[in-house]
Amino acid sequence: MAPVARGPSAGRSRRHCGRSSGGIAELVNHPAIQSKLREELASVLGAGVPVTEPDLERLPYLQATVKETLRLRMAIPLLVPHMNLNDGKLAGYDIPAESKILVNA
Repeated sequence: MAPVARGPSAGRSRRHCGRSSGGIAELVNHPAIQSKLREELASVLGAGVPVTEPDLERLPYLQATVKETLRLRMAIPLLVPHMNLNDGKLAGYDIPAESKILVNA
């Protein structure tokens, strides 16, 4: 696969390579999305042209794909999920019994 980032943000993207492998796996498992993404890149930038940060505003499908990948495979560390046994209240919100609670660490 060709590199997709160059310029000042390229170093940051290399550090997050391990986190992006989940996104790559999602694209491999969804070839229709991968095709649509390739079509957008080819039509907006041209074939084989690497994506730069200024290009992102012209690539709405790429932006949506990244957001959905981050939603499905969070890049933030979470503690082991907890479950409350009884109904509870937290910061004014009712938490039903046996709710799974994810704690952002």
